[in-house]
Amino acid sequence: MIDSALNAQGVKATIVQEIGHPATLFPMVEAGIGISVLPALALPLPQGSRLAVRRLTPVVDRKLMLVRRKNRSLSGAAQAIWEVVRIQAQRLTEARIRDPLFNAADD
Repeated sequence: MIDSALNAQGVKATIVQEIGHPATLFPMVEAGIGISVLPALALPLPQGSRLAVRRLTPVVDRKLMLVRRKNRSLSGAAQAIWEVVRIQAQRLTEARIRDPLFNAADD
């Protein structure tokens, strides 16, 4: 998805390393090893971080969906997970609406 977005803007990125988790990525960027493009779900930055976040324009959106079998009830455990994910998704959406990083005018 990130590669496609960069290509659509004519950006030729030199990717040296792909990191799978922000806990690994943030210290590497903080050490000056490079920069990163990452999804907003990887935020917020760790407390006390010396990193800066800049929104990319145009904004690249992705949609995440919960899927389950229709006409079938979920087990208690599955229903609990379903509700946790649903509530977290709602909170993230609301936080994104309030966060100026996502609402700033394009530079």
